[in-house]
Amino acid sequence: MKKDFFESIVCFDTATVGERGQIVVPAEIRKKLKIKSGDKMVAFLTPAETIILIPSNKFGKIVSVFHKKLDKLTELIK
Repeated sequence: MKKDFFESIVCFDTATVGERGQIVVPAEIRKKLKIKSGDKMVAFLTPAETIILIPSNKFGKIVSVFHKKLDKLTELIK
């Protein structure tokens, strides 16, 4: 059985917004995702006013997976 999406979310720590609007990603997350100083992140704002940050080096893979799923959905609709 597939794990529920929300059950798989892990809370690591909190982040504080600095005076210049910068947010520090908690060290445990940086370590797990191998994020280094200077790495780029792709930022999204959802309709629920939630911020999603995706490391740019992983963004292409995510887009590819969504594209494949969209292709399957398009075929089902036809």
